[in-house]
Amino acid sequence: MYKILPMLISICLLYGAPFSSPSTLLTLTTAEKTNVAQPDYQKWGNMAVLLTKQAYPDSEVTDYEYLGRKEPTATVVEDSFELKLKENGKEKEIIVYVTSRKDTEELISVRYEEKGSNR
Repeated sequence: MYKILPMLISICLLYGAPFSSPSTLLTLTTAEKTNVAQPDYQKWGNMAVLLTKQAYPDSEVTDYEYLGRKEPTATVVEDSFELKLKENGKEKEIIVYVTSRKDTEELISVRYEEKGSNR
């Protein structure tokens, strides 16, 4: 991990978001450094938060909850997360669905659903 850290930092500097802050980079690399196994959904939860910040740039994520996993097929999983956002003093809840390949952990899609409306 330490060998690819400079490469990750270079990518962050070149391309910016979603890995634009040092704290984000630290969060993503901490589990690797400590060799502690993290649950599958934690990786996708971090991704859901980062992508939600991009999709809702004027909002702040104030809360996060893992809702669970579905397996639509033998090779595909869908993790869902509820994120609470605050924008201009107003709160809204977003359900984020992250679909990935079970065997390769490749991201397939991310879908957002605002509670109480269709987006």
